Amino acid sequence: MVEIKCKICGNIENKLIGKPIIYQTFPRVSQNNYQIFQCRKCKFYFVSPEIDLSQEEWGNLYENDYFTAANVTPWQKELHDSERKMRLKSILSRLKIEKGKFLDMGCGEGFVLNEAKKNGFEPYGVDIAYNLSPKNSNFNFFKGNIFEANFPDDYFSAIYMDSVLEHVLNPMETLHELQRILKPGGVFFIIVPNED
Repeated sequence: MVEIKCKICGNIENKLIGKPIIYQTFPRVSQNNYQIFQCRKCKFYFVSPEIDLSQEEWGNLYENDYFTAANVTPWQKELHDSERKMRLKSILSRLKIEKGKFLDMGCGEGFVLNEAKKNGFEPYGVDIAYNLSPKNSNFNFFKGNIFEANFPDDYFSAIYMDSVLEHVLNPMETLHELQRILKPGGVFFIIVPNED
C-alpha cells in the first residue's frame, strides 16, 4: 500500500496498478518513474508523481497526431457517429430548460459540436489543443483550459465532457467550475473511460 493523497476524496491509502503508456514526444516525461494508482476508498485512478507538463506542452502533445483519421476504421467512425447521436438524444431527454448554449469540454475535432448544432443548440468548444476539423472550424472555440475561458455563471444549458476528466490535473476544481457555468435545470453529461 502506498500513501499518496487522492485528489477526489483525500484518502491516502492506494493500490499500485501499473505503469502508464508514455509518449516519447517529451523525453523528460519518459525519464520519470510514473505509476498508476487506485484510491482504495473512492476507486479513482491517478498517476504519481504528477505529470508536470506545461499547458503549452500538453497542447503540443494533443496537437501532435492525437487525432489521426488513419487510425479510425469505417466501423469505428459509424460507431462514433451513432454514439454521438444517442448521447445528444439522452441530453435532450433530460434537459429541464430551453435549449441554449452547449459546451463540449475537450472538444477535439468538434464532431459533438456539429451534432449539438443539428439538435438546436448554440455550440461552444474548449480544448487545450486546436484539432477542429475544417467543417467544424466555424464554432465558438476557446483554446486553453476551462478556467481561462472565464465563462459567466449559469451560461450553458448543457455541458458535454467525454474522456477528459482523466486528463485534467485538478478534477474537483474543474467539476466545480463546470457546475458554476451550468444553468439550473441544465444537463452535465460526463463520460470517463473504463480502467482497461
